[in-house]
Amino acid sequence: MRVINSDIFRKGIHGIEHNFRVLIIVRKICSIENITNDIKELLEFCAIFHDIGRINDGIDDSHGLRSIKKLNENDYFGLNALNVPLTRFIIENHCIKDNTAIANIDKYDIKNKEEATFLFKVFKDSDNLDRVRIGDFDSSYLRLPNSPKLIKFANEIYHKYTDRKLIENEILSWISSRVNW
Repeated sequence: MRVINSDIFRKGIHGIEHNFRVLIIVRKICSIENITNDIKELLEFCAIFHDIGRINDGIDDSHGLRSIKKLNENDYFGLNALNVPLTRFIIENHCIKDNTAIANIDKYDIKNKEEATFLFKVFKDSDNLDRVRIGDFDSSYLRLPNSPKLIKFANEIYHKYTDRKLIENEILSWISSRVNW
């Protein structure tokens, strides 16, 4: 297992602060949608690592693939229980158009495609809700009926979680508490 530190995360609008807010939004949606703890943990993992393959802050529909490549190169940072097709599907496809991503599901060994599609939408809405940080949030891109109710929540956490050191500690704590499950 490779040791992880906060350097794996970019600085900027797709940095660790963004990942942390997506993690918090994932938790909120999972609570609303009554998603099991195991699946919630998988979505939390996706939130933490979905943008580690970014090389810029612009439109980049390949960074999901690079994020999975980086996870593989680093042996999933010891979180091998989360190296499953659903994780790879969500991270690799979160940065492309929904219809293309859903069409890609057959490339993964996922038995329950309906559930995977729903969880993909949970993740995409979580990521999208944090667009409040860059001022181009558009609620018409939300996929789930309950997600528009979280716009105010997304704004609140954007203003609440600004201390990078605290966020780094929270993320690294999440990872270290789950290594070698």
